[in-house]
Amino acid sequence: MPANVPNLELENELKLMVRSRYGLIMLDSCEEERMLACAGRAAASLSLPLFSWSLGTGLKRSDYLKPIAETATLAQALERLRAEPSPGLYFFKGLKSCLDDSLNQAKLGETAQAFRQLDGALIACGDCASLPDNLKLSCATIRPAEPSRAEYQELAHNIYRDLNRRMPVKVELSKAEMERLLTHLNGLSLSEAEKVLTRAI
Repeated sequence: MPANVPNLELENELKLMVRSRYGLIMLDSCEEERMLACAGRAAASLSLPLFSWSLGTGLKRSDYLKPIAETATLAQALERLRAEPSPGLYFFKGLKSCLDDSLNQAKLGETAQAFRQLDGALIACGDCASLPDNLKLSCATIRPAEPSRAEYQELAHNIYRDLNRRMPVKVELSKAEMERLLTHLNGLSLSEAEKVLTRAI
């Protein structure tokens, strides 16, 4: 079982898995937006485009406004990648919920195998151990560590900035109180921490 990967190393670990030709990389985290941001940094470092997919919206390149046509379902998106393979990191949101379908399983396995020959990978949140057996050969799991103190601080700054845009906000917390608050956030996901910080600010 792989150990939890510290946040500063997560991007490097992801790049290593891509270079090692794993066609499917699972990030064992429920924080999809945080993991998508990490995939974006890895893609930029590898000089690869980043794509994201979600059910209904379809496959979309991060620097394009419109999604790719006829990729709204998982089967359509995977079929497109098999027919027109292109280097890149492809982040699939909500992948696990689509894998009860045997057709989706088969297409994901075929596409993951194909990506072992390309510069890039399919990426999603979850754990290889929970995948059907036919998908495990092309899969690697990375277990990210909990958010760092710096991530909590950045989150607090962003929340304050966003609230201040809507209305003048005066932060009543002293520096020592903010430090104690950040300490109490340890172990929370960023989405959980956001709720706590919004109430506090």
